[in-house]
Amino acid sequence: MARAIPLYEQTLTDRLRVLGQDHPDTLTSRNNLAGAYQSTGNLARAIPLYEQTLTDRLRVLGQDHPDTLTSGCGCLRLQPGARTIRPAAVS
Repeated sequence: MARAIPLYEQTLTDRLRVLGQDHPDTLTSRNNLAGAYQSTGNLARAIPLYEQTLTDRLRVLGQDHPDTLTSGCGCLRLQPGARTIRPAAVS
C-alpha cells in the first residue's frame, strides 16, 4: 500500500485541479487517500482527511447520502469509544 500512496496523492491533486474541491469524485479520492494512510498506520495523516471528507460530504451530499455515511464510518474506526462524530461546522 505504501507504494500506492503517491498515486492516491496525485489523483487527489489532479481531481482538485480539474473537478474542484466539492466534486463527489474529488471527495472520494480524498477518502481513498485517508484509507491508504490508515492502512499504513499513518493516523496523523488519515484522521484529518477523514474529518475533512466527512465535513465536505455533509455539506455537499447531505447527511443521508451513502458516501457521507461511509465517511462517518472511517472517522469512527479511528476513534475507539467514540459515540458521535462532530465534524467542523458546516456553513
